[in-house]
Amino acid sequence: MVRAKGDPAPQPDLTVQPRTAQPPRCYTLAHKSQVDLRLACPAVPRHHEDELALGMASFILGGLGMMGRFGRRLRDEQGLAYHVSCRAVSRAWSGEWHATA
Repeated sequence: MVRAKGDPAPQPDLTVQPRTAQPPRCYTLAHKSQVDLRLACPAVPRHHEDELALGMASFILGGLGMMGRFGRRLRDEQGLAYHVSCRAVSRAWSGEWHATA
């Protein structure tokens, strides 16, 4: 297919396939009353049209630390976390998004 001058480049297929079909793992640690939660997933590369929007959403949710929406909900309203954060990292070829509480 020939692109007209000025048309944006087609976006790559960003479909993610799991490496293996492993069941979720659950660990019980005796005498532990606190845990760290980490959630991560693939994100868009730097040149993707949604990169700026993902960065802004990540900043609003947890990029401000306790002043973000995660901090307000998880700590201030529900009292579930001492610290929360999230961020989006975009590289030339791929990226990732992660949240921590």
